[in-house]
Amino acid sequence: ESFEEPIRLMGDMMVLAFQRGLHVITRFTSDRATLRARLDSLLEDASLVDTAPFEEEVRLRQLSRDVGRSTMDSRQRPARGSTTLLTNSDSMLGGLRFGCESAAREAEIETSRAVRAVANAMPAFGAFPGRKALILFTETLRADPGGPFYEACGLSTLARPSLGLTILPEINDLALKANLARVSFYPVHAAGLTPLGTSSGEHSARGFQAGLALSTGGRNSVLMKDPLLPFRQAAADISCHYVLAYRPTKGLTPGRHTVRVIVKRKGLKARHSEF
Repeated sequence: ESFEEPIRLMGDMMVLAFQRGLHVITRFTSDRATLRARLDSLLEDASLVDTAPFEEEVRLRQLSRDVGRSTMDSRQRPARGSTTLLTNSDSMLGGLRFGCESAAREAEIETSRAVRAVANAMPAFGAFPGRKALILFTETLRADPGGPFYEACGLSTLARPSLGLTILPEINDLALKANLARVSFYPVHAAGLTPLGTSSGEHSARGFQAGLALSTGGRNSVLMKDPLLPFRQAAADISCHYVLAYRPTKGLTPGRHTVRVIVKRKGLKARHSEF
């Protein structure tokens, strides 16, 4: 779809690519010709195509098939009366599950690294005055990066070592730095761009996106029929009249509290962030 409306809606725009680090495609500018040229160039820049998501899907399918075959063998071979074959099959199944756990840990490390790269960019955005909206297209950043690998191996929830807890500090740090820099996140689940379906970790990915949007005052969405929706929402939000902040006083009793905001002028709405 045309770039004209997003550029018109957002005013000054910056284009970034996160792929093994941060790539600044263009700095903040309102020059439509420059933005269009740089965005068009992305479609032809093979160096910015991250093959990791495709490789992960292939790996998950292969692990699931291998574990399925080993499980079937372990059930069939005892009928032949061979204890040795059963032991070998169990050993193979154990090795595959160890491989799944290793892949899960690797996924958590890679996700932590990616989230940290985004967080490290926030202080630079803080140098620009006013509120900023960051429309983040992603489907592979997940709250539980190892989940799909444990699922592929048939491991129960209780058998998972971390449940994604290793990246929670990184996610919290990203939300903190984004709020300090006055950056609201508008994550877009990029799987909606194609009819190929979503990854095995879709639920976890959407959970990460929703949490990041809620904690920074933005909104998450899925690209399906209206790719301009996140731009329109961000433009409406950053053009608001007031930003109110509440800081609890010392001695306030612990637990949840309510802050009531009354809007008297017709047509105005109140948005909130739980961070």
